[in-house]
Amino acid sequence: MTLDELDEMEDEEDDRVLHQYRQQRMAEILAAQSKAKYGSVREISAVDYVDEVNKAGEGVWVVLHLYKTGIPLCALINQHLYQLAPKFPATKFLKSISTTCIPNYPDRNLPTFLSTTRER
Repeated sequence: MTLDELDEMEDEEDDRVLHQYRQQRMAEILAAQSKAKYGSVREISAVDYVDEVNKAGEGVWVVLHLYKTGIPLCALINQHLYQLAPKFPATKFLKSISTTCIPNYPDRNLPTFLSTTRER
């Protein structure tokens, strides 16, 4: 085999490997995009809890912040959630006023995070 033929064979191999890598990367990007459907913080009530948390779907992480207006640490955490949600669009970020979601929930337990996922 001549040097020119060897160079051509290496170029073909490089093209094949690059094409394979490109296809794999495209599949990974499409999979990530299909999971990235949230990206914001949504307010829920007790009525919404079952649909939004328990029935969120397989493999969906849900973060719920129970808070109350007037508690400074709750306000601070809500600010951070608004910054985190766009960075993790595959995670469902929810917030709910504690007594709206759970009647008689004590203020001394605030802020409260609940996190869940249903495994595949």
